Amino acid sequence: MRDRPNGAELLAEAWRVLSHDLAPGLSGEQRYQVLLVAAAVGMVRRELDAGEAPAEAERAALTDLLQRSGDLAALNADLAAAIREGRYDAAPAVYDLLLQSCVARVKESNPKALDLPG
Repeated sequence: MRDRPNGAELLAEAWRVLSHDLAPGLSGEQRYQVLLVAAAVGMVRRELDAGEAPAEAERAALTDLLQRSGDLAALNADLAAAIREGRYDAAPAVYDLLLQSCVARVKESNPKALDLPG
């Protein structure tokens, strides 16, 4: 049994201190470095919150599309090779899979980028 605050809560507080308490009082290179660390802490927190669900969803979608199983890296390599060979030109299912994969990655790395106007 883990005590509170747990790891995710500690990361959330570290992110808050870095981005809201420390960064506003800094300028130049120091501000940039603190914000860079805050962004990394935020990304780790989101990855931990999501767990393996995004990778498993991508693996399942690739397994369905390619009609074979394997680890995620191998499946992605096979899809990339098939795309280079033109086997999936104008295939809506591939476009959808790639879009979903991209959105899942951005949700973890920089979710604010998904808040596009329009």
